[in-house]
Amino acid sequence: MRVALTSDKGLELDLAYGNAYALLEALGMDAESVGEIPITTLRKRLADPATLPRAVSRHVEHYLPRLERLLASVPEEDQETLVAWA
Repeated sequence: MRVALTSDKGLELDLAYGNAYALLEALGMDAESVGEIPITTLRKRLADPATLPRAVSRHVEHYLPRLERLLASVPEEDQETLVAWA
């Protein structure tokens, strides 16, 4: 499963399916989620205090900083960009 800033996979986080499902669940998303999510929504989920404990319980907490770095690379003018989960 890949998390990319665009559908062309220009900048991405590549995860094995098990880790990807666990990360989605840690973010409070349905494990079967596929598609796109606005960056602002994803940032809110990362900022949610419940996200880290959920990630720790699923052993995927080390992916949170990588996801945050991916989102930090988005230029200010592109904040409404969608993140694709595939």
